Amino acid sequence: MALDPALYRDLVRRALEEDVRDGDVTTEACVPPDARATAHAIARKNIIVCGCEVFERVFHRLDATVTLDFLLARLTGLIDKLVVYPENMAKNLNRLGGLVHSQRVLIALTQKGLSREEAYRVVQQHAMKAWRGEGDFQAMLAADPTVRKHLSEAELKANFDLGHHLKHVDTIFNRVFAADT
Repeated sequence: MALDPALYRDLVRRALEEDVRDGDVTTEACVPPDARATAHAIARKNIIVCGCEVFERVFHRLDATVTLDFLLARLTGLIDKLVVYPENMAKNLNRLGGLVHSQRVLIALTQKGLSREEAYRVVQQHAMKAWRGEGDFQAMLAADPTVRKHLSEAELKANFDLGHHLKHVDTIFNRVFAADT
């Protein structure tokens, strides 16, 4: 049963005005500004958690930077524990014979004059066959007369280059992980 927001809306507003407007004097005096904490609830038996609606309302009312800080702290915890297996990633990408490149092929066909509807029909037909394991997506496209009419072998191959999707990875990593200057 959900709590009626009218019952707690004003309380949340007043509490946040008191603590957020001019800052929480006690917290600012006792807690270093860079301090972070994580809470874990442990129960010996099944429990009922109350107040989730109020908690969500507080975060809804907070400044976007506070909410962002909360989300980034959560994301950092996920990324810190993330395990990446590049070989498995490559295996999964290759498992369906290049289906991840279907959008690029569709766009290339439309840029060569094929209507969006016709390009979709051609690409989708072969994508579904590849999905069912009935052949290699790129090979089926290369054998299709409509595709051959609009794309050369080199153009089709270029649309299956994974490098296109990864070309800005170094730039992104440099921006995200660069040392503060």
